[in-house]
Amino acid sequence: VDEHGYSLSEYCALLRKELPDASSNASELQMQHQELAAMLTRERLSAKIAHRPAPETLQQRNILQGPEDQLRHAEATRERRDTLSKSLNDRPGPELLQDRNILRNPELEEQQQLMRSDKRKRLSDFLVERPTPDQLPNLLGEH
Repeated sequence: VDEHGYSLSEYCALLRKELPDASSNASELQMQHQELAAMLTRERLSAKIAHRPAPETLQQRNILQGPEDQLRHAEATRERRDTLSKSLNDRPGPELLQDRNILRNPELEEQQQLMRSDKRKRLSDFLVERPTPDQLPNLLGEH
């Protein structure tokens, strides 16, 4: 008899009633085999449940948390949250970071990009007008 008040024979009778019509065509041996397999599974499960440790034992082995552990965990979580919140509030603003050249100012960045582009164009123009090696002696006055 298990914790529900059923014996193995009662379980077998219930299982026979619940079997679909398709298995009624199966041989008696196959049905007995299925019943034995189900019975064996139930027995193994019942044995494992019977040997399952109590929650107090699991708490002592630090597998389950006890009420004190849950309170400590909640307190630690609250402290971490408060510390993180304080750190985020103490962070410098974007203006200060831009003043220290840590964060780029989009307006200044656009201006600097234009200046670099203009300088690149001027240098490129100088290179185009540069004399060739053959023209250098004539420009320097050497024959």
